[in-house]
Amino acid sequence: MGTLVELEELDELEPPLCLVDARLAEDYEVGHVPGALHLDTFEFANERTEGADLDALLRQWQQMFHDAGIRREESVVFYDAGTENRASRPALMLRALGHDRAHVLHGGMAGWLDAGGDTSVTSQRREPSSWARGTTSGFLVGVDAVREVLGRPDVVLLDVRSDEEWEGTKQMQGNPRLGRLPGARHLEWRSLIQRRSTWPQGAGTPRDGDSLLFRLHEPAALREKLAAVGLDADTEVMLYCQKSHRASVVFVALEALGIERARVYAGSFREWSRRSDLPLDEAPLAGEPKLS
Repeated sequence: MGTLVELEELDELEPPLCLVDARLAEDYEVGHVPGALHLDTFEFANERTEGADLDALLRQWQQMFHDAGIRREESVVFYDAGTENRASRPALMLRALGHDRAHVLHGGMAGWLDAGGDTSVTSQRREPSSWARGTTSGFLVGVDAVREVLGRPDVVLLDVRSDEEWEGTKQMQGNPRLGRLPGARHLEWRSLIQRRSTWPQGAGTPRDGDSLLFRLHEPAALREKLAAVGLDADTEVMLYCQKSHRASVVFVALEALGIERARVYAGSFREWSRRSDLPLDEAPLAGEPKLS
C-alpha cells in the first residue's frame, strides 16, 4: 500500500496499528483519535544534507521516532487537521529509514470527524523503543544529488513553495538569499488540494487560518495541473520547498498518481539558501506563467 491511505483502508493495514497526531499540542489536547500518540516535528529543519550529513540527519529522525515509542513492527499512520503540511514529512522520514509501513491519513482529523469518529482527551505516552534501520529509501536525497542534476533536461526540479517565495519577494526563516534553484519549475503545493471554508469542531488549527486544506483534488484534475508544468508518469522529478514539509505533501500526491520517479530534497531551500557556493536564480524569468 502507498503512503496515502483512506479512512476506510485503516482496517486493511497490517496490525498492530499506531496512529500519530502531528498537529499542534493544543489541538491534540482538545481531542484526538483514541489511542493516538502525539509527535510534532514541524519546527525541526533538515538543514545539512551534504555527504555523511544526510545519514546523520536520518539518525536524528530515528532518535525522534525512538523517543516517541514508535515501533518497527507497527503500521504507522500520521495525520494532521486535513491534508496539510504536518503529517507527510514525518511519514516520509520514517519510510526513508526503511519503515515501509508508514502512511498519511487522507483528510486527516477533519475526515475522521466527518465520518463520526470518536475522540479522546487522554494523552498517550510510551517508553522509548529501539529498532534497527532498514535499507534507506532512495526517494530522499541531499544537496549532492541536487547539484548533480542541475541543467539536466531529463530531470525536473520542481519548486512547490508559494508564489512570493518563488519570486524572491518573501523571506522565510532568515534565508540569506532569495530566489529559486537554477532551472526550476514552479507548482504551488496548495493548488493540488481542495479547501474547506468550514470544518468540524476539533479538527485542529488550519495552516492558512481561514480555510482548511482538506483532500487532494481528483486524479484527473491533478494530472492536468502536473501536465501544465511538464510532468507525467515517466518524468523524473526532484521536489523542494523551504524545509521539505510541502515537498513531502506533493511527493505523496505524485505517488498516489503512480508517478514513481519522484524524489524529495531533504534540505530544500533553507539549506540551499545558506550555501553561498551554490547557484541561485534570484529573479523570475520574464513572462513566466504561474499556476494557481
